[in-house]
Amino acid sequence: REALVSLKNYLTKYPNGSRLSQAYFYEAECLKMTSSIEAAADAYHQVMLIGEGSFSELATLNYANLCLVLEKNQEAVLAYETLSSIAKLDNNRQLAEVGKMRAYFRAGNAAKALACAERVRKLETGAEIRVPLFIDEGEMIFDDDDPMYDDEEGVVRLVYNGGN
Repeated sequence: REALVSLKNYLTKYPNGSRLSQAYFYEAECLKMTSSIEAAADAYHQVMLIGEGSFSELATLNYANLCLVLEKNQEAVLAYETLSSIAKLDNNRQLAEVGKMRAYFRAGNAAKALACAERVRKLETGAEIRVPLFIDEGEMIFDDDDPMYDDEEGVVRLVYNGGN
């Protein structure tokens, strides 16, 4: 809490300070730890808007992820698209593709979600990532080779239920 107070004081006292992006980033980290998710997202977004320094890439990823949690799906799409264009780290480029797939699906854009799924399928991440074969009536349909397979018909259905 003391760190958060100090950061807020810095941001108030030096609204054009040379360490503005760092201050917003650490403010967001503190807010996230106190479960102030909406305020944390706003602070990460400030870092994105400043758009400079090493904090920008990670702030964009964190903002996108929090937008999904907050069900701000269009903002998540835009943030993941931004991350795709600015990411210097391979891992963040991969996370951007997976995030875009999820965000487009949640935003109701099946065609773009599936296009992202095709790109994700081609990624060499070393991690197991569930990628749908197709989307039908708001459900992602997976094949029977998927580790989550449990359906007698040979598919697994993952239904987005609004975060519940």
